Amino acid sequence: MCPDIVLLDKKACAKNLAVYPVEGIHAAFEVVSPTTRERDYGLKVGAYARAGIPLYVIADPYDARLVVHHRPIDGQYAYRQMVPYGEKADVPGDLPFTIDTSTLPVDGER
Repeated sequence: MCPDIVLLDKKACAKNLAVYPVEGIHAAFEVVSPTTRERDYGLKVGAYARAGIPLYVIADPYDARLVVHHRPIDGQYAYRQMVPYGEKADVPGDLPFTIDTSTLPVDGER
């Protein structure tokens, strides 16, 4: 399984690999498309949690929302935050940051 974007630790990034071990991944990001919707919201949530990826963020231009999953415990994310586009999402974790969703594109035609 391959996320759209990953946030790697510095050591893992320096190796310049095609595939990275889970231990070097801080976060996985997906942007929903009509063909990936079910995988992004279903299969990948469980797979990334079971793999121990600390943070999984889904940007959904069709529902105009950001979904932040964090803190995997026993193969599931303990927390889920849903942020409507237009608001700021404070993303927790080892490297906390804020996403201003007002700048994310919205696609009303699904």
